[in-house]
Amino acid sequence: MLLTKHQELQRWAEQLHLAFVSDSFFWKWFLWCKPAIEKVYQQHQQKVLDVVRRKYGGTEGLHIAADGVFDSRGYSALIGKEAKNKGCIPLSVWYEKLKTHMWTAIEVCEGERIRHIFNTCLKHVQDVHPWPKDEITGKFTRCGHPPLEGPRPETIMEGTPAFHRLSHLVLNKNLQKDLTKASPRGGTSICESKNALDRLYCRKEIFCPLFTYKLSSMLSTMHFNTHRVAEMAGERRVQRVIDVQRKYFRRTTRMVFKTPVEHLWRDQIAQAVPDARREHHELPPEDVDLQGMIDAEAAFEEAEPENIFEDIDSDDEKYEEEL
Repeated sequence: MLLTKHQELQRWAEQLHLAFVSDSFFWKWFLWCKPAIEKVYQQHQQKVLDVVRRKYGGTEGLHIAADGVFDSRGYSALIGKEAKNKGCIPLSVWYEKLKTHMWTAIEVCEGERIRHIFNTCLKHVQDVHPWPKDEITGKFTRCGHPPLEGPRPETIMEGTPAFHRLSHLVLNKNLQKDLTKASPRGGTSICESKNALDRLYCRKEIFCPLFTYKLSSMLSTMHFNTHRVAEMAGERRVQRVIDVQRKYFRRTTRMVFKTPVEHLWRDQIAQAVPDARREHHELPPEDVDLQGMIDAEAAFEEAEPENIFEDIDSDDEKYEEEL
């Protein structure tokens, strides 16, 4: 059974023997916050753009990180899929090694050199470590590792189905194009952090009105960008790093703990809400939309809104009849 956010907080209050606001007032408070959140969000986004322009203006530009799931049609998944085909079992041995090789190439090089280093894997899998100059490997004519000793049972010879499929994947035009723009700063870990913040501000297990999802996304975005801007300014530094072994992956995941950052946008929202309410109550009487206020009140109480102006007109008619 799905709970609403109000029901969850109400249960929490009951466990602590505390009183809690009504359901209608709770969501009314969200509506009051909506203009304030949108206003602060726009200001915050503009500040982020200003920081990016100052830092990257006049340079080659800014590399925007993207989730690896959408990178070059899911390269890692394609290797595993090809390994299941007839005569391509040797590819399964190289699955993790090729992923590591790609990350290494991205970390140590940039531009065209990334794809040239990555393409050396087609020589390495053949157990060929020095080779004549080739177009696909550019200036690189040998592997970067020391001499290998002993038999190489995982070798994939040129002309075999496995090598044909591997070369088709490695030399894919989209992959080769993307590698020249790849960056080790970002990727799936960045998206995982943003998704975690989305779940923090709007949990999956509870139901919320539709208008609150957009607000939750704005809050998580401001939270995330505050961290990124602080890192760019050198205000958020690494405190400790630990490696965690994941359940379904051989490679460990590195968790980085950094110094906390003050989220000023929260105080700005908290101040903007009472300011807006005070401004609303200080409006001249003729500018107040009485019918709109009644309609909003009735909508929260799930009742049909009454038209006060019709009642006023009917009272005037009765008064005229009596005269």
